[in-house]
Amino acid sequence: MRSVVGRFCRNAGSSFLIALMAAAVAGLPGPAESSLTAPALMLASVESEAGHNGGALVRVTGEFPFSDLIQGDYPFQLFIRQLEPGTRFLCFSARWGPMEGDHPLVKKGLSEDEALELGSFAHPTADARVLALAPGRMEVQLPEDWPAGPAEAQLFVIYEGSPLFSNPFPFEVEEEKP
Repeated sequence: MRSVVGRFCRNAGSSFLIALMAAAVAGLPGPAESSLTAPALMLASVESEAGHNGGALVRVTGEFPFSDLIQGDYPFQLFIRQLEPGTRFLCFSARWGPMEGDHPLVKKGLSEDEALELGSFAHPTADARVLALAPGRMEVQLPEDWPAGPAEAQLFVIYEGSPLFSNPFPFEVEEEKP
């Protein structure tokens, strides 16, 4: 007798649980339409390797929404600056290509104002280049005259007129191998 009652309770409980789950799923909104949202930017690692035919290679990994950054209306940029003396920088843009500059405003890092004005104190350079850009990964080559030593990388985008930044990530530019 107990087994019949136990089986009934188990079956009734299962049916109730299934009905409850179906009701919950039915109340969920349908698929959302794709739209641009503020991107999440985070650097997980930055590694440097001595260059073989040119400047050092820098590999950046992290979280950056690849399809939105390439197809979106905002420019995705990788900013690299020397930490000593701290005024020389490179900016790798997915839209405009590499730019470089030397300006005292970037000595303490990149602020909102500096990110918006970066183009006014940077110029295009043929000595640096983007080697690879994929979901969560970017690889660039620094100019040959970029010295070995401490540097810092940071991702940023200009979204709806305001810059959004990743975490700044310090790394060491490797010395060229003979």
